[in-house]
Amino acid sequence: MADLLADRYELTALIGRGPTGTVWRAQELRTRERLAVKILDRELTADRHIVDRFARERPVLTAFLHKAYVRVRDLIAEEGTVALVMEYVPGSDLRATLDPAQPWAPAPAVRIALGVAEALAAAHDAGVVHCDLKPSNLLIEERTGDVRLTDSRVGRLVRGYRQDAGRFATPEYAAPEVILDSPPVSATDVYALGLVLYEMLTGLMPYRDGDPDAALSRRPRAHLIVPPGVAPELRHVIEACTGAEPATRPGAAAVADELRRVLPALAALPAAGPATRDATIAFVRYWFDLLNHAVGTGDTAP
Repeated sequence: MADLLADRYELTALIGRGPTGTVWRAQELRTRERLAVKILDRELTADRHIVDRFARERPVLTAFLHKAYVRVRDLIAEEGTVALVMEYVPGSDLRATLDPAQPWAPAPAVRIALGVAEALAAAHDAGVVHCDLKPSNLLIEERTGDVRLTDSRVGRLVRGYRQDAGRFATPEYAAPEVILDSPPVSATDVYALGLVLYEMLTGLMPYRDGDPDAALSRRPRAHLIVPPGVAPELRHVIEACTGAEPATRPGAAAVADELRRVLPALAALPAAGPATRDATIAFVRYWFDLLNHAVGTGDTAP
Protein backbone atom coordinates (compact mmCIF):
# COMPACT_ATOMS: atom_id res chain seq x y z
CA MET A 1 0.00 0.00 0.00
CA ALA A 2 1.32 3.46 -0.90
CA ASP A 3 2.27 5.87 1.87
CA LEU A 4 0.31 9.06 2.49
CA LEU A 5 1.88 12.44 3.16
CA ALA A 6 -0.15 15.08 4.98
CA ASP A 7 -3.32 13.08 4.16
CA ARG A 8 -3.19 14.59 0.65
CA TYR A 9 -0.34 13.09 -1.32
CA GLU A 10 0.07 9.43 -2.18
CA LEU A 11 3.71 8.37 -2.56
CA THR A 12 3.77 5.77 -5.31
CA ALA A 13 7.44 5.10 -6.16
CA LEU A 14 10.92 6.08 -5.04
CA ILE A 15 12.67 8.05 -7.79
CA GLY A 16 16.04 8.69 -6.16
CA ARG A 17 18.12 9.50 -3.11
CA GLY A 18 20.37 12.49 -2.55
CA PRO A 19 22.54 13.95 0.20
CA THR A 20 19.58 15.65 1.89
CA GLY A 21 16.71 13.23 1.33
CA THR A 22 14.62 11.11 -1.01
CA VAL A 23 12.51 12.01 -4.05
CA TRP A 24 9.24 10.20 -4.71
CA ARG A 25 6.77 10.01 -7.53
CA ALA A 26 3.39 10.91 -6.06
CA GLN A 27 -0.14 11.99 -6.85
CA GLU A 28 -2.59 14.34 -5.23
CA LEU A 29 -5.51 12.31 -3.91
CA ARG A 30 -8.30 14.64 -5.00
CA THR A 31 -7.08 15.66 -8.47
CA ARG A 32 -4.91 12.58 -9.22
CA GLU A 33 -2.27 14.99 -10.55
CA ARG A 34 1.17 13.38 -10.90
CA LEU A 35 3.78 15.10 -8.75
CA ALA A 36 7.29 14.70 -7.34
CA VAL A 37 7.90 14.98 -3.61
CA LYS A 38 11.25 15.60 -1.96
CA ILE A 39 11.32 14.49 1.69
CA LEU A 40 14.24 15.60 3.81
CA ASP A 41 16.01 12.99 5.89
CA ARG A 42 14.74 12.57 9.44
CA GLU A 43 18.18 13.24 10.89
CA LEU A 44 17.94 16.74 9.38
CA THR A 45 14.35 17.47 10.31
CA ALA A 46 14.97 16.37 13.87
CA ASP A 47 16.59 19.81 14.10
CA ARG A 48 13.74 22.20 14.79
CA HIS A 49 15.77 25.11 13.37
CA ILE A 50 15.82 23.47 9.94
CA VAL A 51 12.05 22.94 9.99
CA ASP A 52 11.52 26.54 11.05
CA ARG A 53 13.80 27.85 8.28
CA PHE A 54 11.80 26.03 5.62
CA ALA A 55 8.52 27.26 7.10
CA ARG A 56 9.75 30.86 7.01
CA GLU A 57 10.93 30.47 3.40
CA ARG A 58 7.57 29.13 2.17
CA PRO A 59 6.77 32.28 0.09
CA VAL A 60 10.15 32.14 -1.67
CA LEU A 61 10.18 28.37 -2.22
CA THR A 62 6.67 28.31 -3.70
CA ALA A 63 6.99 31.50 -5.78
CA PHE A 64 6.91 31.33 -9.57
CA LEU A 65 10.35 32.60 -10.63
CA HIS A 66 10.67 31.47 -14.25
CA LYS A 67 9.24 28.74 -16.44
CA ALA A 68 12.56 26.86 -16.23
CA TYR A 69 12.32 26.46 -12.46
CA VAL A 70 10.60 23.28 -11.31
CA ARG A 71 7.58 24.71 -9.50
CA VAL A 72 7.12 23.88 -5.82
CA ARG A 73 3.35 23.45 -5.44
CA ASP A 74 3.25 22.90 -1.70
CA LEU A 75 5.59 22.87 1.27
CA ILE A 76 5.05 20.75 4.34
CA ALA A 77 7.13 21.90 7.29
CA GLU A 78 5.91 20.53 10.57
CA GLU A 79 7.28 18.66 13.55
CA GLY A 80 9.86 16.20 12.24
CA THR A 81 8.90 16.53 8.55
CA VAL A 82 9.93 18.76 5.68
CA ALA A 83 8.63 17.89 2.21
CA LEU A 84 8.55 19.86 -1.04
CA VAL A 85 5.69 18.93 -3.35
CA MET A 86 6.77 19.75 -6.91
CA GLU A 87 5.58 19.39 -10.46
CA TYR A 88 6.74 16.11 -11.98
CA VAL A 89 9.23 16.52 -14.83
CA PRO A 90 9.91 13.34 -16.84
CA GLY A 91 13.54 13.21 -17.88
CA SER A 92 17.01 12.86 -16.37
CA ASP A 93 19.39 15.17 -14.60
CA LEU A 94 22.35 16.70 -16.39
CA ARG A 95 24.79 14.69 -14.26
CA ALA A 96 23.59 11.49 -15.97
CA THR A 97 24.58 12.90 -19.38
CA LEU A 98 28.13 13.93 -18.50
CA ASP A 99 30.91 11.61 -19.62
CA PRO A 100 34.64 12.43 -19.91
CA ALA A 101 34.76 10.25 -23.04
CA GLN A 102 31.88 12.14 -24.70
CA PRO A 103 31.80 15.89 -24.01
CA TRP A 104 28.85 17.88 -25.25
CA ALA A 105 29.09 19.66 -28.60
CA PRO A 106 29.30 23.44 -28.10
CA ALA A 107 25.87 24.42 -29.49
CA PRO A 108 23.75 22.00 -27.38
CA ALA A 109 25.85 22.84 -24.30
CA VAL A 110 25.30 26.55 -24.86
CA ARG A 111 21.55 26.04 -25.28
CA ILE A 112 21.43 24.38 -21.86
CA ALA A 113 23.62 27.07 -20.27
CA LEU A 114 21.50 29.78 -21.90
CA GLY A 115 18.34 28.30 -20.42
CA VAL A 116 19.96 28.25 -16.98
CA ALA A 117 21.27 31.81 -17.32
CA GLU A 118 17.84 33.12 -18.33
CA ALA A 119 16.20 31.40 -15.37
CA LEU A 120 18.85 32.69 -12.96
CA ALA A 121 18.44 36.23 -14.30
CA ALA A 122 14.71 36.17 -13.56
CA ALA A 123 15.29 34.73 -10.08
CA HIS A 124 18.03 37.24 -9.29
CA ASP A 125 15.73 40.08 -10.36
CA ALA A 126 13.29 38.75 -7.75
CA GLY A 127 16.07 38.67 -5.15
CA VAL A 128 16.35 34.87 -5.06
CA VAL A 129 19.71 33.08 -5.21
CA HIS A 130 19.72 29.36 -6.04
CA CYS A 131 22.72 28.62 -3.76
CA ASP A 132 23.37 25.06 -5.00
CA LEU A 133 23.60 25.05 -8.78
CA LYS A 134 25.16 21.82 -10.09
CA PRO A 135 24.43 19.19 -12.76
CA SER A 136 22.34 16.99 -10.48
CA ASN A 137 20.02 19.96 -9.85
CA LEU A 138 19.48 20.56 -13.57
CA LEU A 139 16.83 18.38 -15.21
CA ILE A 140 16.63 17.78 -18.96
CA GLU A 141 13.02 17.37 -20.01
CA GLU A 142 12.39 14.12 -21.83
CA ARG A 143 9.90 15.60 -24.30
CA THR A 144 11.51 18.93 -25.20
CA GLY A 145 15.16 18.69 -24.15
CA ASP A 146 14.73 21.95 -22.23
CA VAL A 147 16.55 22.48 -18.95
CA ARG A 148 14.73 22.86 -15.63
CA LEU A 149 16.24 23.99 -12.31
CA THR A 150 15.41 22.25 -9.07
CA ASP A 151 16.36 22.33 -5.37
CA SER A 152 16.64 26.11 -5.30
CA ARG A 153 17.81 27.22 -1.84
CA VAL A 154 17.30 23.73 -0.34
CA GLY A 155 20.98 23.09 0.38
CA ARG A 156 21.39 26.51 1.96
CA LEU A 157 18.35 26.05 4.18
CA VAL A 158 19.65 22.68 5.33
CA ARG A 159 23.11 24.08 6.02
CA GLY A 160 21.75 27.26 7.54
CA TYR A 161 23.71 30.46 7.92
CA ARG A 162 26.27 29.32 10.46
CA GLN A 163 29.83 30.52 10.14
CA ASP A 164 31.18 27.29 8.68
CA ALA A 165 28.38 26.83 6.12
CA GLY A 166 30.89 26.92 3.25
CA ARG A 167 32.35 23.66 4.45
CA PHE A 168 28.99 22.00 3.77
CA ALA A 169 28.64 23.29 0.22
CA THR A 170 29.01 20.98 -2.78
CA PRO A 171 32.80 21.25 -3.02
CA GLU A 172 33.17 21.00 -6.80
CA TYR A 173 30.83 23.94 -7.49
CA ALA A 174 31.31 26.16 -4.42
CA ALA A 175 32.37 29.73 -5.19
CA PRO A 176 35.32 31.30 -3.33
CA GLU A 177 33.12 33.67 -1.30
CA VAL A 178 31.05 30.76 0.05
CA ILE A 179 34.19 28.86 1.00
CA LEU A 180 35.37 31.97 2.83
CA ASP A 181 32.10 31.99 4.83
CA SER A 182 30.39 34.89 3.08
CA PRO A 183 26.67 34.52 2.26
CA PRO A 184 25.89 33.43 -1.30
CA VAL A 185 24.95 36.19 -3.74
CA SER A 186 23.72 36.22 -7.32
CA ALA A 187 27.34 36.05 -8.56
CA THR A 188 27.67 32.76 -6.65
CA ASP A 189 25.18 31.17 -9.04
CA VAL A 190 27.02 32.64 -12.04
CA TYR A 191 30.27 31.05 -10.81
CA ALA A 192 28.60 27.63 -10.61
CA LEU A 193 27.11 28.09 -14.08
CA GLY A 194 30.59 28.71 -15.47
CA LEU A 195 31.82 25.46 -13.93
CA VAL A 196 28.83 23.53 -15.29
CA LEU A 197 29.48 24.85 -18.80
CA TYR A 198 33.19 23.97 -18.44
CA GLU A 199 32.24 20.42 -17.44
CA MET A 200 29.80 19.99 -20.32
CA LEU A 201 32.38 21.08 -22.89
CA THR A 202 35.34 19.11 -21.49
CA GLY A 203 33.70 16.21 -19.67
CA LEU A 204 35.83 17.10 -16.64
CA MET A 205 35.22 18.88 -13.36
CA PRO A 206 38.04 21.41 -12.91
CA TYR A 207 38.08 21.05 -9.14
CA ARG A 208 37.26 17.39 -8.69
CA ASP A 209 39.15 15.99 -5.73
CA GLY A 210 38.99 12.92 -3.51
CA ASP A 211 39.44 15.20 -0.49
CA PRO A 212 36.59 17.78 -0.21
CA ASP A 213 38.52 19.82 2.35
CA ALA A 214 41.48 20.12 -0.03
CA ALA A 215 39.17 21.08 -2.90
CA LEU A 216 37.62 23.82 -0.78
CA SER A 217 40.92 25.14 0.57
CA ARG A 218 42.49 25.65 -2.87
CA ARG A 219 39.47 27.33 -4.54
CA PRO A 220 39.95 30.88 -3.21
CA ARG A 221 43.54 30.85 -4.52
CA ALA A 222 42.73 29.41 -7.93
CA HIS A 223 42.23 31.19 -11.23
CA LEU A 224 40.45 28.78 -13.55
CA ILE A 225 42.23 28.38 -16.89
CA VAL A 226 40.08 26.88 -19.63
CA PRO A 227 41.74 24.31 -21.94
CA PRO A 228 42.61 25.55 -25.43
CA GLY A 229 40.32 22.92 -27.01
CA VAL A 230 37.28 24.95 -25.91
CA ALA A 231 36.00 27.49 -28.47
CA PRO A 232 37.49 30.95 -27.73
CA GLU A 233 34.06 32.58 -27.40
CA LEU A 234 33.16 30.10 -24.65
CA ARG A 235 36.55 30.27 -22.93
CA HIS A 236 35.87 33.98 -22.45
CA VAL A 237 32.42 33.30 -20.97
CA ILE A 238 33.67 30.60 -18.58
CA GLU A 239 36.64 32.65 -17.37
CA ALA A 240 34.41 35.69 -16.80
CA CYS A 241 31.85 33.64 -14.85
CA THR A 242 34.50 32.06 -12.63
CA GLY A 243 36.35 35.19 -11.58
CA ALA A 244 37.62 34.93 -8.02
CA GLU A 245 35.85 38.13 -6.92
CA PRO A 246 32.04 38.21 -7.14
CA ALA A 247 32.09 41.85 -8.24
CA THR A 248 34.09 40.98 -11.36
CA ARG A 249 31.62 38.39 -12.66
CA PRO A 250 28.93 39.34 -15.17
CA GLY A 251 25.30 39.16 -14.14
CA ALA A 252 23.22 36.20 -15.28
CA ALA A 253 21.36 38.39 -17.80
CA ALA A 254 24.66 39.50 -19.36
CA VAL A 255 25.80 35.85 -19.55
CA ALA A 256 22.54 34.97 -21.31
CA ASP A 257 23.02 37.83 -23.78
CA GLU A 258 26.55 36.69 -24.61
CA LEU A 259 25.56 33.03 -25.01
CA ARG A 260 22.69 34.06 -27.26
CA ARG A 261 25.10 36.16 -29.34
CA VAL A 262 27.70 33.42 -29.89
CA LEU A 263 25.29 30.51 -30.37
CA PRO A 264 24.80 30.83 -34.17
CA ALA A 265 28.55 30.64 -34.79
CA LEU A 266 28.82 27.42 -32.78
CA ALA A 267 26.20 25.42 -34.66
CA ALA A 268 28.68 23.61 -36.94
CA LEU A 269 31.31 22.86 -34.28
CA PRO A 270 31.52 19.19 -33.20
CA ALA A 271 32.15 17.84 -29.73
CA ALA A 272 35.78 17.34 -28.79
CA GLY A 273 37.31 14.29 -30.47
CA PRO A 274 39.71 11.78 -28.83
CA ALA A 275 42.85 13.84 -29.54
CA THR A 276 41.29 17.01 -28.12
CA ARG A 277 39.97 15.10 -25.10
CA ASP A 278 43.41 13.63 -24.40
CA ALA A 279 44.98 17.10 -24.69
CA THR A 280 42.33 18.53 -22.37
CA ILE A 281 42.94 15.86 -19.75
CA ALA A 282 46.68 16.46 -19.93
CA PHE A 283 46.13 20.22 -19.67
CA VAL A 284 43.85 19.88 -16.63
CA ARG A 285 46.29 17.53 -14.90
CA TYR A 286 49.15 19.94 -15.54
CA TRP A 287 47.14 22.92 -14.25
CA PHE A 288 45.89 20.95 -11.24
CA ASP A 289 49.42 19.85 -10.29
CA LEU A 290 50.69 23.42 -10.61
CA LEU A 291 47.88 24.60 -8.35
CA ASN A 292 48.59 21.90 -5.78
CA HIS A 293 52.27 22.86 -5.76
CA ALA A 294 51.41 26.55 -5.35
CA VAL A 295 49.16 25.96 -2.33
CA GLY A 296 51.36 23.27 -0.80
CA THR A 297 49.01 20.29 -1.00
CA GLY A 298 49.99 16.77 -1.85
CA ASP A 299 46.95 15.87 -3.93
CA THR A 300 47.20 14.35 -7.37
CA ALA A 301 45.37 15.31 -10.51
CA PRO A 302 41.99 13.77 -11.29
